[in-house]
Formats: sequence, structure tokens, C-alpha cells
Amino acid sequence: MNVRLAYFYILFTYFLSICHSKNFDHETIARKSVYNAVERVRNKITTTPSTSTSDSRNDRTIIRTMSVIEAKSAEGRVIIIFCDIDCEKERLKIPIWIREFNANNDIPSNDAIGYHFHRRRTKFGYHNVDALLDKNPIVIIYFIADKTFVYDGDVKSQTEFNDFLMSLEKQPIQKPQSSEDLDEFISAASECDISQKYVLKIHSFKDCYDELWNNLVRSFHNSKNITFVELRHPLSPEETVIIQQRLPMLRRECQILAVLHNGAYQEVVDSMFLKELHKKILNWSNENCSNPQPYAIKMPLTEIQLDYLREELYINGIVTNPTYIIVGLIGGIAVIALAISIFWGLNGSSFVTK
Repeated sequence: MNVRLAYFYILFTYFLSICHSKNFDHETIARKSVYNAVERVRNKITTTPSTSTSDSRNDRTIIRTMSVIEAKSAEGRVIIIFCDIDCEKERLKIPIWIREFNANNDIPSNDAIGYHFHRRRTKFGYHNVDALLDKNPIVIIYFIADKTFVYDGDVKSQTEFNDFLMSLEKQPIQKPQSSEDLDEFISAASECDISQKYVLKIHSFKDCYDELWNNLVRSFHNSKNITFVELRHPLSPEETVIIQQRLPMLRRECQILAVLHNGAYQEVVDSMFLKELHKKILNWSNENCSNPQPYAIKMPLTEIQLDYLREELYINGIVTNPTYIIVGLIGGIAVIALAISIFWGLNGSSFVTK
């Protein structure tokens, strides 16, 4: 009897391990982390040929400031205060304002707005800083993904400074409240309109949240012709069906980023930094509405089609649900074990003809 139990336990453990392996692991965020960004920038600047020992490229403070800008804005944002004078008061006040802004708006430490000070002693040579400093001895610039936004308010007013930050930190993201809202958004993107572009993000706050999403939207500040749409898992059955049927070439992954334009769509799957992602979205377009490339947005579903596909999705979910598979396997193994036990029991009983 002990041999039978051991055999049954081995079978059960084996099938359980198979079912467990079918479960999806939480998706690892594909986008790269910023490692050694400062060193890369420093090497790039210092290896640039220089014709003069007094050239700004040989100034260590400029190398440091450019490295900070590159490192912080590659996947986040940073405030740089440039001064032609000592500006001691501003150097003390503004970092405090930034810390208070981060705290008051519940910005996590890993995504906080950074700060750096640069005192110009030689021409800076980048980001039009010299022309700005020639007009004003104190210049404050918000950097994100190679984009610059200059603060033109009163450097003594915390209220104006906070308003400036808030205008940049707000993300104009549309979040469909129903499957009808989602369908209308996709239909708008399917129209022949070369002037409007749409960016769709699907992710899960728990399993595969994209921490760069909000900063990506911020990098397009004042871009009136780009609409950002966000969906978070779990999607409703109707939303899942609409995505799968109208954008069928999207991967069925936890995290998806797609650009829709002029009747076509393209998924962004490559691992890249924020500024590279910004350029990719900005540069991609579908020029010919009658021949969408690489993929055409499909027509809206009828109500009957949506109902049928929703029920089919529900049935497929039951069939592939690991819980039901395990229950079925346990039941099946139990039946087999019972049959074997009965057979062995009958084999030694008095019913067998001696």
C-alpha cells in the first residue's frame, strides 16, 4: 500500500509542477536603467577635440553640469540654476522649494525632481545658456529627455516657481472609463488625420508598472498634436476583446506601448532610454492613410461580435485557468488510483477463480 501511495504522490507532484510552470511570471520592465550615464557623458565631452586650452570643453564644472543633465534627464528630470553672479540666496532657497514640492505632491524619492547649480565662469556652450545669461544673470531651466523648459517667472517668488513646476508635472493623460471610451479613442486614431498622433500605454500598477510613463508624457509638454491614453490591468473583458480585435498585432504582454497615427499603429518593443523613446515616438508616422504601415487599425466591432467574442474569451479563460486544470488533474489521478486499487483488490479477492 505504501508503494501505491508513493506512486500516487510522484504523479501528483509532477502534474502540479507542470501546471505551475504555465503561470505567467510578473513581466520584467524591458527599458534599460541608467547606469554609468555620468561617465559616458564625461568621456564624450572630454574626448571631443579641442583647439584651445581655454575652451569650455576643458572646464570641469561644465563637464560636471552636462553629466548631471544627461544622467538625470535621461529617464527623469532635473532643475539647473545657472548664475553669472554668486546668487547665494537663490542657491539656498530653490533646492528647499524643490524638496517641498516633491514632498507636497507625493513624488517618490526614486522619481524626485533633481537639482544642480552652475556658476558660469567661462562660456557654457550648450542649451542656449550663454544667450540667456547675457540677458539675465540668473536662469533656471527644467531638463527632461533632451527637452528644455526655461522658467521666466520671478526667482524670488515660490508661488510662481511652484506654478511653473506644476504646469510641467501635470500629465495630460486620458484614462478611458469604459470600453466605449476605448473604442472611440481607437476609432479616432483610425481616421485619416495626419495632424494627430496617439500614444497608448497598457500596464499594471502591481505587476509591470512603467515608471517612465509619466516622464515620457512630460517630455511632450506643449505638444498639442499628441494624445496620451493609459489603460491599467485588469482590463474588462470588453476592453480586452477590443484591443485584441482592433489592434491584433500587439503582443499579449503585461506591458504594452503603441503609437497610433493616420489609420496605422506600431508597437514600441525595443529597450531604450527616455530621450530615445521620445525621439522614436516623435519621428514615427504613417504617411499614407490608404496603405497603413506597418499595421492597419481594424474596424469597430458590432454589438453582436463583441458579445460573442467576450463569451469566447470567458470560456477560454476557464479552459486555461490553472486552478481548474489542477482540479481536473487531481480528479483524474484520483480516478486512476481508485481503479488501480480496485483492480489490485479484486486480483487478490475470492472472486478470482483459483
